[in-house]
Amino acid sequence: MSKTIQEHACSECGHMHKPLEAKKLGLDGQKLAMLQHAARLVQRTGSNRFTRAELDLGDQYGRSAYSNWATIRRFGLIAEGERRKTWLITPYGWAFLRGKRKVKSWIMVRDGHVRHELGYGPELLINQLKGGVEPIQTTFEYFDDDNRPVGVRPTAVRESLQQRLI
Repeated sequence: MSKTIQEHACSECGHMHKPLEAKKLGLDGQKLAMLQHAARLVQRTGSNRFTRAELDLGDQYGRSAYSNWATIRRFGLIAEGERRKTWLITPYGWAFLRGKRKVKSWIMVRDGHVRHELGYGPELLINQLKGGVEPIQTTFEYFDDDNRPVGVRPTAVRESLQQRLI
């Protein structure tokens, strides 16, 4: 006699699937490095829209790069863009990268959705997470030869919302 596994509908999206065990997902040094890699691409190009192919994650981060990308998305640091296969770093992601916002150190995911009722880790800054990295800078203060402040760059008003997020 074969055992059958009953399918059920997800309470959030209605998708029918086999019940899945909850998984604990965390942010580690590799995922943080991937996020910073994306931020450097955005700063270089001036556009907060990019594809995973433009990031070239596979060569540097190996086979786990794409599943790690999904984990970063679940933390709300990146989101899918309006066009197919494009991504962007969210305002929450930029604030986290600058060290201005905390994220939960781990979350619980079941049936493809984050389940806060199953628990989550303490909120930490980017440099407090395991394998954490230093926050990125998006503005720089300049000094003259006598060590007097000259100003902060960039100072130009960014033209679009996506550039203001950087």
